[in-house]
Amino acid sequence: MIAELFSGVAIETWVIIGSLVAMSVLVVELGRFVVDDTIVSWFGDSEYLQPVGGALLGLIPGCGGAIAVMPLYGRGVVGFGTVVATLAATAGDSAFVLLAVAPEVAPIAYGVAFVTAVLSGLLIERYGTGTARIDQIVRQPATAADGGAVTQSGHAACGTTRRPTSSVDTATNLWSWAVLVSWWTIALVGLGVSMRALLTQSEPQLVLWETDVITAVGVTGVVLSGYVYGRGMAPTTDRVGLHRYVSALWRSAASTSRIVLWVAVALFVFELATVADVQFAQLSTAGMLAPIGGALVGAIPGCGVHVGIATAYGEGAIPFSALVANAISQDGDAFFPLLAIDYRAAILATIYTVIPAAVAGGAVHVLWQLFDLPQIWFTLAG
Repeated sequence: MIAELFSGVAIETWVIIGSLVAMSVLVVELGRFVVDDTIVSWFGDSEYLQPVGGALLGLIPGCGGAIAVMPLYGRGVVGFGTVVATLAATAGDSAFVLLAVAPEVAPIAYGVAFVTAVLSGLLIERYGTGTARIDQIVRQPATAADGGAVTQSGHAACGTTRRPTSSVDTATNLWSWAVLVSWWTIALVGLGVSMRALLTQSEPQLVLWETDVITAVGVTGVVLSGYVYGRGMAPTTDRVGLHRYVSALWRSAASTSRIVLWVAVALFVFELATVADVQFAQLSTAGMLAPIGGALVGAIPGCGVHVGIATAYGEGAIPFSALVANAISQDGDAFFPLLAIDYRAAILATIYTVIPAAVAGGAVHVLWQLFDLPQIWFTLAG
């Protein structure tokens, strides 16, 4: 029974979700080549629109856009309201999952998050309690958490790429290349199967030599992701111009692998709970407790738990109001650079995202009740 459950989870995790996530993450990584160089200058020239810009960066799937804003706060380029707007709109890694399992729901959920984030940021810039004191502490001359070292080291790493010198290094590098190529090959196979299943509204399958090998594709994808996340090393190249693209491919694979593992765990737990006859339907009728709970869970740093929330929604285990509240309150990995700048700023920002998250989630719950809209609706999982 466990083997059958794992096979089903592997197919759904890799073919239906993971392959789509991989392509989405790669697009975001390649987009950073264009966006990163313009962020600082744009914020410096658009003081009154900073919360809007922060919220837009927060909406970028993953945490890269939000992380880019945090050092700007430490340098005094943006205000605390922009920090809150960025964190409130942060989609995190769960956005990739939601886009894969419920693409028609994601724009609504993150649209609500964006509006809530901008309004919260503008209000905090003008009326925020305690923000002036935090700003003063953060921007003292002694503060060194401005992110500059990270940027410099990143560029230096690109310029110092060199060919491995020993036979051991060469073998390790060849193995890293083999893992990367294999990972992306199986991702492309999964994507092709997933797209065909979507277009034909059928179950994902891949028949080779009269044998359906879709289970092998799913299991291989999950196992490779486990290796990439746990033991994988980025391959190197002596071509400096090619390095940034190889790095983008590797970062995309590593980020997707982390998401894949979280999704696999969440789905496996869900399937086990279903076998044990746990009544998830009760969560969808929890009333106002659902968005409040979603907002409070959103206060947990990182992305893993929130990937589980998006997965749970895709399985019909939680209502839409809880999903929206969680999307607003989660800070993702952007919490950690803000924590490094000042722990008081991180705590206050978390409070300022949880409150509007609970309010917005509660409003969604009330509106959905008034207009008799379904609390759970989606295409792929349903």
